[in-house]
Amino acid sequence: MSEFEILENNSLNYINNGMYMVALAILIFIALRAARVTNESGGNIAAKILTSIFGVFVSFFSLQLAGWRVLFDTNTAARLAELQESGVELSIQGKAWLNNSGITSGDYLMEPPMFADIPSVLLTLVILLMILGTTWGPRIKIGAEN
Repeated sequence: MSEFEILENNSLNYINNGMYMVALAILIFIALRAARVTNESGGNIAAKILTSIFGVFVSFFSLQLAGWRVLFDTNTAARLAELQESGVELSIQGKAWLNNSGITSGDYLMEPPMFADIPSVLLTLVILLMILGTTWGPRIKIGAEN
């Protein structure tokens, strides 16, 4: 496999991941909206539990997507290192990718690491806290109530 093919596969992986990110954005919107509706309507305990479970699933999906991005980049760097070790001269960009990543040819990942991307973990935690806080927090009052 050539350097171009390795980088092209990484690019295609990111296109797929991006489509799932769009789905994640929609799911986050639905989860936040469900939390607000549950809160505003004074939802019963079953509605709050279901909304919370949905929020946890959305958060898990977010962590999975972040893990896949780490896997894509790590395995791309490992493939580039493998190519370089076989005697192929890499481009400047390929060499920079290897130098910045610090990955060797034996560092392939078989499964996406769930908590490897710290900014994504923090963002997911904030979103989950927003969902659970809205669901279980004090009742939101909109407009003037008599």
